[in-house]
Amino acid sequence: MEPWFSSGKWLLYAEIKDLEHFFFGIDVPFNSELLVVLRTKYGVELKELYRARSILPLQICHFGSWNKSCGFEGPDLEFRDRRNNLHGLAMKTESVHSIQAMNSMSGYNYSSIELVSRPEFISLPDISWGVRLSNGSWTGLVGAVQRNQIDVVAALLTLSPQRSEVADFSITWSDLNYLTIIKLSSKRDIHWSMFLSPFESRLWWCLLLCVTLTAVLLAVHYPTSSHPPGDTSLGQALLEGYFKAFGAMVCLQSQCIHPSFSRRLIILLAHLTGLVLLAAYSGKVVSTRTLNDFKLPFIDLKGLYDNGNYEVGILKKTTIHQYFYFFDSGGRWRRIELSSFQYVEGGWADKMCAYKWAGRVYLRAGRRRPQSNRTAKSGLLKEIYDSHMDHDANNHPGSLIEGLSKVCAMEHYAYITTYELSFPLLNKLDCRLVCLPEIFSKVRHSILLTKHSPYRKAINNVIQKLKESGVLKNIKIKTMGIAVAQPDLKDDTISGVELGTVYSVFLILISGALVSVLILAAEKIYHLLEHSL
Repeated sequence: MEPWFSSGKWLLYAEIKDLEHFFFGIDVPFNSELLVVLRTKYGVELKELYRARSILPLQICHFGSWNKSCGFEGPDLEFRDRRNNLHGLAMKTESVHSIQAMNSMSGYNYSSIELVSRPEFISLPDISWGVRLSNGSWTGLVGAVQRNQIDVVAALLTLSPQRSEVADFSITWSDLNYLTIIKLSSKRDIHWSMFLSPFESRLWWCLLLCVTLTAVLLAVHYPTSSHPPGDTSLGQALLEGYFKAFGAMVCLQSQCIHPSFSRRLIILLAHLTGLVLLAAYSGKVVSTRTLNDFKLPFIDLKGLYDNGNYEVGILKKTTIHQYFYFFDSGGRWRRIELSSFQYVEGGWADKMCAYKWAGRVYLRAGRRRPQSNRTAKSGLLKEIYDSHMDHDANNHPGSLIEGLSKVCAMEHYAYITTYELSFPLLNKLDCRLVCLPEIFSKVRHSILLTKHSPYRKAINNVIQKLKESGVLKNIKIKTMGIAVAQPDLKDDTISGVELGTVYSVFLILISGALVSVLILAAEKIYHLLEHSL
């Protein structure tokens, strides 16, 4: 049947006794409405006929009846509800994702298709996303749909006007955020202010005052405690008092026994005060250094460009890829001159951006931000391409896991991909990856079907019901796991303290040792000069 046959409602009046024999070899599309009027003893009966596929048996369903006493009695269900069963139809499909990634990535799409039909995966030589050639044909999965090699794509595809020319999309069933993922550096900068940050300035001044007051009291009690008057100078007593007071504040045990009760009382009070303050201080410092806190080198593409050290990669032969490149007549990827883009007002004003180039309009999903530095009009994408991207588009990652692995392997590599698909894989890699907070683009994804597919309405109906009932959200949680923002906890794994965490403490120890050596050398020189005189 031609596609126009499914656009109307057909009523056939005929004296037919055997419908299956009459319609043998005739394809009645799944999405068509063909009613056959059959005369009965009591009136008229209407039968609805269709086939799930041309080679499958004819489906004959009761539609309604009419008689003189009761009039017309029609169906209780609407058309979309009467076409919710494909009768075991195996829809040919393929995905760009590997078998290991099927559960988390295309498993979302696969589970949705599985609720409508029985997917049958076939092997194709080219399982890339697909790009448009100069003659209008497509490569990859889009090309397979265009040539009717497969019925549906079990992968996430972005809605685009170019793809809509050769294939049909279902209703939107997922919005995905494209973010920039970078590797979190294992090197941690030393912030010396962290040693003073646990206490506010007033507390530090109060602590210094307490140490000074304790040192003065110890200096006053020093001559009357264990030494006769005049045996030591006031300066020496005050200096020793400072060391005693500081030692008490940091809970150091004194080696000498003080015969004076007043001196013991001062040391005890200083020790108790220092015990409380030291516990509070050490707890704050340790928690600050051992927590997995980090500081991003930048938060958006503008910061990445200003940083100047990062190479940018994207999944090749995708809609996002075409922000920077296009496929020329010679079959080669070339960069789009982004300066030729013009911002187009109107359309989905709050959710979509449109760019016009060479007489064609390309939609880019995401919030419309005309003043943003991320737009092609500002030239930021062009600058990033010129200075941060490999000009050979074929050198970019061909899969999600390849791109994430490249981020781990390289110290300064940024990968633009979807957060929802990347999240389940972040904890399975041997490095720490982090997403920049800025959303590069927000795009809508749908199921890609063959052009004029008779199953589009059925799939749309199922997706809409899954959305309303919350089943689609549960499938998304089960297959992607994006609702649980917790890393996978491995059994019997203890996170140890790294050297970089306490590196600054060792620097203080080494610096103190060097200073003590310098002071010792100065004292030796002073005594030698004193004896020589």
